[in-house]
Amino acid sequence: MKFVNYVRNPIRDSPINTAFARVCLAFYFFWKTVWYDWRQLYDIPFVLYEGYAVLIPPSPAVMVAERYLLLISLVAFAVGYRLRLSSLLSAVIVGHMGVVRYVYNTSGGTTALFIGMYMLVFFGLYRHQDRL
Repeated sequence: MKFVNYVRNPIRDSPINTAFARVCLAFYFFWKTVWYDWRQLYDIPFVLYEGYAVLIPPSPAVMVAERYLLLISLVAFAVGYRLRLSSLLSAVIVGHMGVVRYVYNTSGGTTALFIGMYMLVFFGLYRHQDRL
């Protein structure tokens, strides 16, 4: 099964398209993660979905440590270091942080994290086509 890149020029084989998309996706998650205050979630006295409340860590320090781990894995993903590991680790962390945020806030900004998470998984699955 081969992924077809419709943007690529059929005459010149250019790996720059996938590398640029990888950097843009990493920048998007970097931007969404750095500016969000994860400690403020613990000040909210209610949750919207009790079924997912189990996934909330008991301490805000866990969310802050998870944020820094995500930032490190996003930098590794952006530069192309061990794409399978860095993309799948980033996807798992983004998924967990998205679920924690979704328990308190169900807006479109929260659900957009899940769409990007699937893109991270696809980059991990089709890593052999990214030559940079």
